[in-house]
Amino acid sequence: MAKRALPYKDDFLKFGFTEIKDRSGLVRPQCVFCLQILSNESMKENKLKRHLNTVHPTLINKPLQFWKEHKNKIKRMRLDCPSNTLTVSLQKTTKASFDVAWKIARSKKAHNIGEELIKPAAISMVRTVCGDDIANKLELIPLSDNTLVHQVIAANKFSIQIDESVDIQNNAQLMVFIRYRSTDDFREEFLFCEPLLTTATGLDIFNKVDGFFRKNNLAWCNCVGICSDGAPAMLGNRIGFYKRVQEVNSNVVIIHCFLHRENLATRTIQPELFSVLQDVIQIVNFIKSRALNSRIFHAMCDEMGSQYYLRIDK
Repeated sequence: MAKRALPYKDDFLKFGFTEIKDRSGLVRPQCVFCLQILSNESMKENKLKRHLNTVHPTLINKPLQFWKEHKNKIKRMRLDCPSNTLTVSLQKTTKASFDVAWKIARSKKAHNIGEELIKPAAISMVRTVCGDDIANKLELIPLSDNTLVHQVIAANKFSIQIDESVDIQNNAQLMVFIRYRSTDDFREEFLFCEPLLTTATGLDIFNKVDGFFRKNNLAWCNCVGICSDGAPAMLGNRIGFYKRVQEVNSNVVIIHCFLHRENLATRTIQPELFSVLQDVIQIVNFIKSRALNSRIFHAMCDEMGSQYYLRIDK
């Protein structure tokens, strides 16, 4: 059972502690003098007093006003403070970026027109009419046409998942997904989709990916892993895509997609298990064949208290 979070009390300020929330929203005590943040379990008078006596013994007899002044100082330093000029500036520039992106989307124009045309034109007009000081503020508005690539470059290391498929018009499409480390967690994003106009050999796939990497300043040496299906164009030892990649980065880890491995494994399973698998496939196909079946299945699982119906219902 999870422990109950201890609340902050205003009386803790006489020991030099204010409150601060971590990323999970848990309130923790923070010393207003040394800025040290303690655990929520330390939200007790004896533990906060011990910190004051051992770390700041010369401040034991300071009045409450002394601690209030330090509390106000660190409050102004925090990014979440409404009076922080940096926060206000970021909020305004982000809102301006969203407004422009919304208008571009509503007008059905290319998304990169914001950085290539709208922002330079706006800066030029404002600099001519209002001067350099105001024009420089427009430089802060983020209107990048490829924010994802910038995040990947900042993350340094990344891995990709790649697949070649044919659309309903029999055009070969190359799709690439990317996984990288953001500020607090790993993220997976759709990187790009490019058509393969003629053949779909390992060289053709490599040239498409390599061209995108060169255009967006992504280095092969930072690619730590590649995942794809088991097609010869991908896994070929002599002319496959993986062979081409290993020529420019011998340290890259090659991974065969586990879904394809499971699909291959089902072809050699025992007859008893294969029969059960076929029954499951028929049940899932029946549920997904009609919207009414999906809604009834959803309602049935909800009545039974099941938490896994979304796996099939999606």
